[in-house]
Amino acid sequence: MGRQPTDHAIVRKELGDVSSRRAIKQLMRQTDASERTVKHWLSAQHGPDTVYFLRLVVSSPVIRAFVLGLLEGPAAIPLTGWPGGSHIARQSP
Repeated sequence: MGRQPTDHAIVRKELGDVSSRRAIKQLMRQTDASERTVKHWLSAQHGPDTVYFLRLVVSSPVIRAFVLGLLEGPAAIPLTGWPGGSHIARQSP
């Protein structure tokens, strides 16, 4: 199985140089997090809390695509009778 990209790698894909002031300001606007909090994320001291992560999913097409890819990956099974062919993750026995 391939190695999944880290949240840091995903943010880098969208923002480029994650140490730049522009990247920090953009993440602050997207999440309403403080500068200190964003700098901790970017230095990989810790990742975003749930609310901040959900704000990133909503505001970032790259992160949203990553999350949807996880949900629709090889372990996903179609739900019958749901509009649009929605999927859920298959549960292990």
